Amino acid sequence: MQFIVLITILHFAFADNVNSPSVIIIGAGPSGLAAGRKLYENGFAVTILEAENRIGGRVHSVKFGDAYVDLGAEWCHGEEDNIVYQMVRPLGILRHSNYDYHLIFSDRNNVDESFDNELDELYDSTYTADGNRNQSIDTTVGEYCIRIFNSTIREKWGDDKDKFRTAMMCLETFHRYALSDEGSFSWLDVPATNDYRNCEGDLEQNWNGRGYKTILEILLKRFPTADKSFRLDKRIKVNTEVVEVIYEEDFSVALCADGSGYVADHIIFTPSLGVLKHQYKTLFRPPLSPRKAQVIEELGISAVIKVMLHFPWRWWPKGDFTGWTFVWTYEDKEMLPIEFPYGPIRHDQHWLRNIMSIYRLEQNPQALSVWFTGEFVPDLELLDEHILIEGILFMLNKFFGDLYFIPYPDKMIRGDWYSNPHFHGTYSYQTIIAREHFPESPNLVLAEPILNKRGIPRLQFAGEATHPYHYSTVHGAIETGFREADRLIKIYK
Repeated sequence: MQFIVLITILHFAFADNVNSPSVIIIGAGPSGLAAGRKLYENGFAVTILEAENRIGGRVHSVKFGDAYVDLGAEWCHGEEDNIVYQMVRPLGILRHSNYDYHLIFSDRNNVDESFDNELDELYDSTYTADGNRNQSIDTTVGEYCIRIFNSTIREKWGDDKDKFRTAMMCLETFHRYALSDEGSFSWLDVPATNDYRNCEGDLEQNWNGRGYKTILEILLKRFPTADKSFRLDKRIKVNTEVVEVIYEEDFSVALCADGSGYVADHIIFTPSLGVLKHQYKTLFRPPLSPRKAQVIEELGISAVIKVMLHFPWRWWPKGDFTGWTFVWTYEDKEMLPIEFPYGPIRHDQHWLRNIMSIYRLEQNPQALSVWFTGEFVPDLELLDEHILIEGILFMLNKFFGDLYFIPYPDKMIRGDWYSNPHFHGTYSYQTIIAREHFPESPNLVLAEPILNKRGIPRLQFAGEATHPYHYSTVHGAIETGFREADRLIKIYK
């Protein structure tokens, strides 16, 4: 039976030179394109199989209003040791995002600017995505931040009943803020000490309305000028979902949902950790080792969601306005399920409390981006569009309807990373159990290639979750694609 299958597969495999080593890359996201580019430049026969109807993976720039918006990765985070920044810097595209989120309260009794700044400084001094907090291995981000936050506000405002109460109301907002960095559904899911490293330099550089897709165009040599001799794009097959990966002593095989199949010397697997979690038991033959399976089970991936709203006119402040962060008073939290009883509500938790912030979009004067984090994200991806918009408008009017006339949006678009079976999440994070069981680095265990008896890799792993300290980032994903390409180039050179 296997012999018959392989005859069919060989009919579909292709290469310019039969003497060239052949590589199948599964996934046309940043890591897959990076691996494909380097291998193609070094004479390998490359085939990239992509399940979606587009390239980019979790980089998804869409024309919306006057510019491109990013439903996935949005900012270039940092400069030093950042391959994205290094590739883009000479082109002069990136712009600093001068975001200053103003705290606003549901009772419309907003704090003065100095107190707002003090709370903001407290957030920044307590939490950082960079995991060097020197906490015990079994302490979570939530436990650490709650302890520091509570002790600090007692010390600073314990004698001022009003300020202390106001600061306490901001703890939930602080939680949402941390989740936007971690990508988890709760800050109790993430260890306080982890391996993540920020890149030095500006952490929030935007694409000036071009979208993060720019890095894909650079990888494919379509930008700033098109290199017509570089035809990696012709090696990409979209709408081609791989359903089984077979790795043997002398070759590797990818079988696809449409009945096609591809054989090559090597396979580089780049889809998300979410895909691995859902499919690793049935996707690979022979099955993955218990060690590899364990790290897939124990690393974490959840989701955030962005909802882009375009309005008939700009109703929010002009000038230096950048965005708002929302704080619900205790009284309004209790009334929320009564005042807006639509959409998911569980255990006295209302989905509108999952809004972290709303901010303006670059080069898009009539559009806003609404960030949701936390446990309701999977529900919100599938929530009826009318209820989603009505809920956001209810919240905006609740917080400052006395100041603005807020029209109904004329366009809306949102992400679906968690419900999409080709992703099952936005970006990965380490967990306490993964760090406990794999202290050397759970992400490097995920990255380990599967070798044949001669030590030649037949199945390799790339993608942001396989980077030891830049996981959850596009620059980390690209670095891993280059890493796996270099692994093969070194063998053949």
